[in-house]
Amino acid sequence: MGRCALILAMTTLLGSCTLLDQQDYSGISLETGVSPFEEKGPVEICVGNHRIAPPDSTLGGFCTKRDAPDPVTCFDHSDCQGRETCVCGECKVKYCTRTDECPDGSVCDFNNKRCVISCETDCECPGTNARCDLGMCQQMCIVDGECQTGELCALSIARCVTAPCSWDADCYDDEECSIQMEPRVLTEPSPVTTNGYLYHLFVEMDQGSQDRRVIFRAASYDGENWEMTPPAPVLESDAADDWRVGAPSVIYHSARYIMFFEIGDGAAIGRATSDDGRAWVRDSLPVVVPWGNEVTVRAPSAVVHPDGETILLYFETGDGAEIKVMESLDRVGFTFPDPDTDASARVSVVRPHYLDDGILWRGVSRVRSPYVVVDRASDGSIVYKMLVSAYGYESAQASSFGTTDQVRANHSIGYLASTDGISFVPYPFNPVFDRIVPNSFVNHDSEFSPALLDLGNRTVLFYGIADADGDGWSNLGWAVNPPRHSFPSSF
Repeated sequence: MGRCALILAMTTLLGSCTLLDQQDYSGISLETGVSPFEEKGPVEICVGNHRIAPPDSTLGGFCTKRDAPDPVTCFDHSDCQGRETCVCGECKVKYCTRTDECPDGSVCDFNNKRCVISCETDCECPGTNARCDLGMCQQMCIVDGECQTGELCALSIARCVTAPCSWDADCYDDEECSIQMEPRVLTEPSPVTTNGYLYHLFVEMDQGSQDRRVIFRAASYDGENWEMTPPAPVLESDAADDWRVGAPSVIYHSARYIMFFEIGDGAAIGRATSDDGRAWVRDSLPVVVPWGNEVTVRAPSAVVHPDGETILLYFETGDGAEIKVMESLDRVGFTFPDPDTDASARVSVVRPHYLDDGILWRGVSRVRSPYVVVDRASDGSIVYKMLVSAYGYESAQASSFGTTDQVRANHSIGYLASTDGISFVPYPFNPVFDRIVPNSFVNHDSEFSPALLDLGNRTVLFYGIADADGDGWSNLGWAVNPPRHSFPSSF
């Protein structure tokens, strides 16, 4: 193909995927629905009445009287009174370690590990005998009954207070530790819309120990607050899996749920089916195993071919060396071509250097965790949208007092698009999502395992939260497109 023809072909592809210049930014989402995103903090997922906390944290809750009434059940925050929040279906004062765990209008009182309502005057605080002390709404009291669930009355200051704890031994004899947060490893989200009002999120989580990984299913009515249903794994691991199954990719096709998942530490990709998304039947053999120099196969992402007759399975190989795709030989993804007899059936679609533009994203050396959706462009044509987590440098070198410092490399979220599911073109302003360390302009944390959930009026991006090296894991975060903006009335 000549150079002019190549430029014309790329221009046509970019235009059909809305990757060309947009109108002046107005705060409205781009047609692609992949940028910009507003960071919203950690995803709130409950197992029973426990919120899942980062794996390096401790059990967290408040001391409560053993004879205290049971918490009121709730659906959302509006069902609760005063200083209480709807936490895993129960109204209580919320335990927190960071402010973005608290609802709008509240902040985390780090000394007492509780979400509190911000205030300037007493009249801003709900309830009788409420006071605004040190910018936080508090309740005056003389008995515990005047306080809310999770609080105790401290007679010495005549205020309702919280007593953070991890065990009953942290509390007085007539009290017990009511746990709200439980540390677990949580990663690899796969969202599924089951109907117009209920969403499911399949995730990889530890069970029994951090080394054993299984797959859970969470449900939500709003895409923000999630509860494990059932509160037990929907797909277990055993010794033959090296006690690890994870990275689920779930689709609904041909009147059934179909799940592809990673086995062991990249040893293979398996498949399971379900009629209800809860009870799964696993295939006896994996559908994909490493071939040639691949070493590992990880993080499957399945989509139904636009003709509805086959399944395209994207996956990472070689610990971030490239992203490949295979097309099933049947309608439900039970059988894929054997690369020993048909090597052309396993196609490389993305390599790290595809994302390296030399300016905005430099030295990209790993590309991981593909997440693919099939959509339609504004002209009705088919477009494949792919998110990946890739390792590189987002910023130029920094100079300070004559010393040049290299900004640290990390994993961030990139976006590519294709009209045929094979030839992918990167978005010209990658990465589309990247977090900067608080109180820093140049140090970046890492984001892994991206996934998108379309809520109609907005798009949710799920991602794995980690430090730059990927060693310090903080479970899942979420961000939204379009972002919320507030502008000053005057400058």
